[in-house]
Amino acid sequence: MQKLIPVLVVIVVLAGVGAFMFLRKPSAEVTYIVEDLLVYPENAPAGGTVYVTAVVRSLKAGSADIIFEIGGESFPQSIEFENEEQVLPVEFRYIAPSYVGPVQVKVGEVSKTVNVREARPASFRVTKLIGPSEAVRGKEVEVTAEVVNEGETQGTYRGELKLEGSVIKAVPPVTVGPGERKIISFKFTANQGGSLTIENYTGSLSLNVVEPYCRLEYLALEAPSTAYEGDVEVEVRVKNVGNVENEFSITLNPAPTKYYPGQRLRLAPGEEKIVTATYSMSAGNYTIQAGTLSASVSVQPAPAVKVKEITVPQLAVMGSQVSVKVKVSGTGTFTGRPNVEIEGNPVSPSPSEVSVSVSAGEEKEVTVTFAADRKGLCTFELGGKKKSFPVVGYQEVYLPGDYIKYSYTSSTSIPQLGQGLQDSGEFLLKYEGKENVGATECRKIKREITSSKLYPGGGNYDLLYSPDTDRAGFLYQAFSYRGGSVASELLYDTPLKILSFPLNQGPNASGSATATIKNYQPIELSVAGNCTSESRVERLENITVAGKTVEAIKMVITLRVTGNATFRGQTNPVDSTTIITRYVNQAGVVLKEKTETTSRTKYSGIDITLIDIQEITLKELHLSRLSSL
Repeated sequence: MQKLIPVLVVIVVLAGVGAFMFLRKPSAEVTYIVEDLLVYPENAPAGGTVYVTAVVRSLKAGSADIIFEIGGESFPQSIEFENEEQVLPVEFRYIAPSYVGPVQVKVGEVSKTVNVREARPASFRVTKLIGPSEAVRGKEVEVTAEVVNEGETQGTYRGELKLEGSVIKAVPPVTVGPGERKIISFKFTANQGGSLTIENYTGSLSLNVVEPYCRLEYLALEAPSTAYEGDVEVEVRVKNVGNVENEFSITLNPAPTKYYPGQRLRLAPGEEKIVTATYSMSAGNYTIQAGTLSASVSVQPAPAVKVKEITVPQLAVMGSQVSVKVKVSGTGTFTGRPNVEIEGNPVSPSPSEVSVSVSAGEEKEVTVTFAADRKGLCTFELGGKKKSFPVVGYQEVYLPGDYIKYSYTSSTSIPQLGQGLQDSGEFLLKYEGKENVGATECRKIKREITSSKLYPGGGNYDLLYSPDTDRAGFLYQAFSYRGGSVASELLYDTPLKILSFPLNQGPNASGSATATIKNYQPIELSVAGNCTSESRVERLENITVAGKTVEAIKMVITLRVTGNATFRGQTNPVDSTTIITRYVNQAGVVLKEKTETTSRTKYSGIDITLIDIQEITLKELHLSRLSSL
């Protein structure tokens, strides 16, 4: 799932009620009746926040000043009634005094008592210690810790990361508010392995340090078995099987007669690339070598009509339909059946025969389609030309370090309160490799907000963990961080399926899971219930993204969350429906997306509806295996 907000939007329903209370416009007084008064918590720590909510019913339309009388002081809050008999919650946040004892709270004719007690001192606990299980000697390693202040007063945490009992890194003192969850980062150079520990954490993290090395491996050499005089292209697939980035020299024997870009090639650890080399050949038989690999080419005189060019995709996802463009030139009719293989085995079913007639000076292009039924290197050979491309699983489309830049807009409103918020900006979707969540291996994706009207500072990002497979995409766990603190957590008891290959028209995927949502800021609440997903592929459309018109697959994904929300001592039903209209390419990369969410719940007995609309559009693509849309 590319975004976290559609799933967590039920949180905003309740949080928004409190946030929007302060946005009302003052006006003249009208008559009203206070039907209920809620105080949370009733036993509050000294200096803590007390949430006072008055449930008010209007006797006529207009504006009113609701007077909160607390501890001998008066605090007016303005409210706008749209009609007679309208019932609305009005909230006031009161900071409890530093002394202990009872405090009287009164609104209208209804009163409650808050008992102020001594606040518990700051008490710290590290709930998570996250880092790599393996590191290359001499490389920088980052380990993060999640620290929660379980006390009721602000405190200072001083963390020291230890390796086998010896301090290797300390962070400056970190101020943590009551109930706040802070993220602390330790960066150090990996020189030795062992057990990593930190104060206030009961577990440990095992780090294995390995020696740096790099080695180029020639995986495949592809050349047409039969070619025609003139330029003949061959392809070599290479991989850095080491654990550090390096620049390699690609050696072909005999050397290509024309320059090819792979003569010097920089590869990241585990990165693969296909390098194309061009030879100028006359009729005859040739053998080309690359490392221990060899390929034979029989070059014949050029016919009157021939295949001039073959264009293949940069990659394909296993199970998807592949389109290959074949350009024919010359004079006459060209007829031939493509030879398509994946790792040396023919695809099934085999593609149809190509037959095209061209006139003198004319060129025609035809499209050949077939199913990529398994993973591996796919070769397409026709009319003396041969091209190759990798077929990968959906989980292998992204490599560590890949990222995509998106722009976004969002609009959130609560019609009952006549209020709303808007935001816009950009974020980077970064692939950070694989990480285990319990016993489940997941793709780790970071959604880093780089510009925002609502979040102008740093430390604003989401972490998404998806146990994607070769043929399917899932939602599993997601964590939001704002200003360097934990904002919310989304946990499913089992991965929720939302995408399946092939992306053929019609029903695509469905799933269900039990969801637990915990929100820590700006307002603390929790949601527990069931989430279901259904996705459908509608059609192919041409859309414009990043200044280009591209062919996209239109999908519609429906998510529904039903359950209960616990907020300030109240538990109420929540029903949220999210409809995601998503445009993806054949590799499943999101090009454009619109998310529309309607969430319904109750607060203080009042029906509340939240409407959230968000749109994202791809701006830049930075993928190792997919350089263009």
